[in-house]
Amino acid sequence: MNVKTSALLVAAVLLLSTAAAAESKKAWTFKPDKGFVDDPMAFDAKDAHFAYVHTDMASFLKVVVIKTAGFKPHKELAIKDTNIKPLQVLFTDDSKRLVLIFKDARGTRGAMVWDLGKGKLLKRLGPYDRVESVRHKGAQCLSLTRIRQDRRGNKHHTVEVLRTANLKRAGRARLTVQAGGTLKRPQMRVRYFERGHLTLIGTRQGKYDKKRDIRLPDVAIRYDLLTKKETWKYTPQKLMDWSLTMNTLRPSNRRSFRFLAVSDDLKKLYYVDRNNALNTATLPVKWVLYEHTSLKHAETWDGEKLYFSMTIDPVNKPAVKRKKADIERVDLYRLDAGPKATPVGKVITGRKRGETTARRFTWQVGQGYFSYLYKLKGFGRGGSRVTIFKMD
Repeated sequence: MNVKTSALLVAAVLLLSTAAAAESKKAWTFKPDKGFVDDPMAFDAKDAHFAYVHTDMASFLKVVVIKTAGFKPHKELAIKDTNIKPLQVLFTDDSKRLVLIFKDARGTRGAMVWDLGKGKLLKRLGPYDRVESVRHKGAQCLSLTRIRQDRRGNKHHTVEVLRTANLKRAGRARLTVQAGGTLKRPQMRVRYFERGHLTLIGTRQGKYDKKRDIRLPDVAIRYDLLTKKETWKYTPQKLMDWSLTMNTLRPSNRRSFRFLAVSDDLKKLYYVDRNNALNTATLPVKWVLYEHTSLKHAETWDGEKLYFSMTIDPVNKPAVKRKKADIERVDLYRLDAGPKATPVGKVITGRKRGETTARRFTWQVGQGYFSYLYKLKGFGRGGSRVTIFKMD
């Protein structure tokens, strides 16, 4: 073996090995003396503030806001009702208000809106069947949905849209879905409502082609509840891909505009866009290094960006071949056009020898930072500490 070949082999081993890969730079960590840090976290639009939820589910519940300049406390928003489960925290575009979306003890949804300057609760909204953050006509809004079912099985949907900046109504819509899951006008079968409940995806039976004596494929339609107009129509060309997306992948991702999913053969990472076109995501790290069931993906509240993470499997095939386990590491990505995965950050999970299961976590991405919550063991929600990292 000559020197050049030997150098190439060494470089290849280093590329595959994850042990030498550096973790993203830590900027701040909070580990509570009592209680835990709950799952919802948020950065504001300019990364000037970061919010997290601190609770013990019994004696206290509060949203804590810190300034990222020096990572100093800014506001603590105390919540008297400790029985609610926080689902999402978000800042308004101007960072003057904070919104907490929650689920109450009955399972219904609500929202609280605070003035951050005064630390004052402006309004508590609810109960609703769904409360979601959306961008409508360029403004940050909350969509508030109630669904009532009559004796015939028809479901009556009422959606109200409120601007978070002033809590004024930006729109309202009503829609009745018949018991069989169809609409009378426009005529179609409802497949799912998109996030925010302002639009839905339906299908209409394809026309009959007399010349070829066949029924053409169903037509996919996006329907806008507020304008009562069909805004998109599409006749699937790749029927097998379309069937895989609509019947297998989309049902568990109905509230996402775009999402990712691992293929059944565990050989690729699917990317499905808002129009349900099926593609394969490309990653800079070899797919064989990842634990294929570790995928976590999330859109930003406005649906404009899609982030995801994959976790390095310590006993991946190359590691087994080298007879040396890799370090368990979370790789965080942003999905760009292509679709191409762009690295955002890396976190060493801290999994120790002898632990048979991967460490649990959740994350939230800002503009120049991302937060990482080290989840509690054996408990569904919350974590033992939260760390803010600088993005790579």
